[in-house]
Amino acid sequence: MKIGKIVKMAAVVSFMMFYLNGCGLYYMANQEKANDIQNAKRLIQMGDTAYANQNYERSLMFYDKALALYEHSFIYKKIAVVLKKLGQDKEAQMVYQYSIKLRKKEEGGENR
Repeated sequence: MKIGKIVKMAAVVSFMMFYLNGCGLYYMANQEKANDIQNAKRLIQMGDTAYANQNYERSLMFYDKALALYEHSFIYKKIAVVLKKLGQDKEAQMVYQYSIKLRKKEEGGENR
């Protein structure tokens, strides 16, 4: 009888440790994603400042770095605007079209 209780208790403890470890990993992944988004926002602000100062190459660099941290249609749209300013119309059009396609996916309007 006593051994049965010990086995049950060990099973419960093992399950709880497994569950809590999984929750911790989930939290860490979410925290890392939140940090990436915050860093991307900072980079976008820096890109916006460079764009306002007509330093388009520099703004493109910041937007690209932001995109590496957090892929979002809004960033692609900013990149398309900069490419247009740089006279790269074909590239700007392609990036802008991708931005629209990605936005539809973000809104759940298109299956992946």
